Amino acid sequence: MTPADSSHTDYNVLVAVRNVTDLPLIAFACRLARARDGGVCVFTVSMTDAHPAWLKLPDACADVPVEIAVRPDKDV
Repeated sequence: MTPADSSHTDYNVLVAVRNVTDLPLIAFACRLARARDGGVCVFTVSMTDAHPAWLKLPDACADVPVEIAVRPDKDV
């Protein structure tokens, strides 16, 4: 077993958003992730396979790795 690498973290924050009113949750998730040198996964459901136009990352996420997962409503 190798010693834990102190420069690596497995800390990730999952945030589910449904519309523009939930965008502050993404900023909060990014602040949490930054504090632990982690990342954020944003999950949303869309009527189509397309990325929703309202889903914009806030400036608070500029220095945090963010993955965006969009699933069509027929898949949930």
